[in-house]
Amino acid sequence: MNKYKKMTITFIKKLGCICLIALVTLSCSKDDNESLEGTGSHTVSVFPIKVGLSRSSDIKIFVSEKPFESYDKFAPLGSVSVPVQSKITDSINVNVSKYVGKTLFFTPLRKHLLSDNYYTIAGKSSPVNSVLIEDSKSEYKVSLILTEPESGSYAYDEAHMTLTVQKGTTPVANKEVYWYGTSFAWGPEMIRTIENRYMIDQSIVQLSMGKTKTDGTVKISIPVDEKGITSLGTTQEVNHNEHVFFVLENGKVKPVLVDVNALTLFQTLQY
Repeated sequence: MNKYKKMTITFIKKLGCICLIALVTLSCSKDDNESLEGTGSHTVSVFPIKVGLSRSSDIKIFVSEKPFESYDKFAPLGSVSVPVQSKITDSINVNVSKYVGKTLFFTPLRKHLLSDNYYTIAGKSSPVNSVLIEDSKSEYKVSLILTEPESGSYAYDEAHMTLTVQKGTTPVANKEVYWYGTSFAWGPEMIRTIENRYMIDQSIVQLSMGKTKTDGTVKISIPVDEKGITSLGTTQEVNHNEHVFFVLENGKVKPVLVDVNALTLFQTLQY
């Protein structure tokens, strides 16, 4: 075996070790931390009180030794999951037997719809979010207000879409693409309003996303609304991440509805 083959084999072995280390490192995340649900010699009963909360899925109460500042700097000891359906009188038992003598902080975080990061949904009016676990006291109670976060209080996810405009099967270049907004109020009446206004003064009040390139594509960034799908009354659901984009062809609206269900999207607007 010549020296080049030996060097190649050695490199491959080292590369394999590096990949294994990387794999192990990537597999450990905050979302995989220890579940603290249950009772023990020292137990905290946490009462998650939902106030105006639009989405109750993917919520956990994280336990830490320091107050929550940002998820990238957060080092929780463990967590408990919050049920989607719960009453104001329901509590979750947290086993803190291993942390006697320590002050523990309890923070409600909700997972992003389309990524693995979490953000706080703790209402400012939560009466208590920290407890000193004393050897002489075995039971504690913590009430937490869970509510929709204020705008700008966390880094929202952004979906990146490549939209292709086609007439039949032919890509359309240099075509202006407009964003109407979410699809909640979209329908024939809105289409007539846009077309009538354009017929009168050739104006479009909706926001332009730019013009398509020679291959018929335009790239669009869309903020993800963490409310997801909510109920309106008892019979109607609202998808806060379904958006309407359209072009005009001879004064007529040609739309496409886009469900933002991934951070990378490829969609076609065909007419």
